[in-house]
Amino acid sequence: MQSKVPGFIWVLTLSVAGGFGGLLVYLAGQNDAETLPELSTVKAQATQAIQSAPAAKPAAPSELGEQIEQAKKALSFYKLLTEQEVEVPPADKPLAEAIESKEQSTTGWILQAASFRAESDADSMRAMLILNGLSDVYIEPVEVADKGTFYRVLIGPITNRSRMNSIKDVLVDADIAPIERRVTLTP
Repeated sequence: MQSKVPGFIWVLTLSVAGGFGGLLVYLAGQNDAETLPELSTVKAQATQAIQSAPAAKPAAPSELGEQIEQAKKALSFYKLLTEQEVEVPPADKPLAEAIESKEQSTTGWILQAASFRAESDADSMRAMLILNGLSDVYIEPVEVADKGTFYRVLIGPITNRSRMNSIKDVLVDADIAPIERRVTLTP
């Protein structure tokens, strides 16, 4: 039975293995004593460098004050973090419920399905959306400078994010790309 591995793969593998073996033999033959300076030479050079270096003089009080100010500026973000106030929900409500109740009571969304020049086109779009199961659909006329009156087909207000996402799914299925507007709701 013949091998299914091409011959050049065998040659290449053997060449790489031979090269690696040769590298190991070369590295084993290197003498570490030739490449590294003696410890006494390094010690003498370090002693001479220490003795020839000028003695460090203490910093002047004005320089010290400047250094302290620079350090305070560099660490000022710690002060900012301690001064920030974080609203913590009451302990009797879980965090998710507190966030959801705040979101539902103060903000909402309105989705704009389309905008038309003719009121009849807007009314047709409104009827189609109602037939698709959307109930909060209405038309809002808007005066646009130098262009006249446009009729927006709007859905909302929507107070729940998951409800808004399901309405968006209905609109996308009808090949409508809605525009999302966040609004503040009055309780």
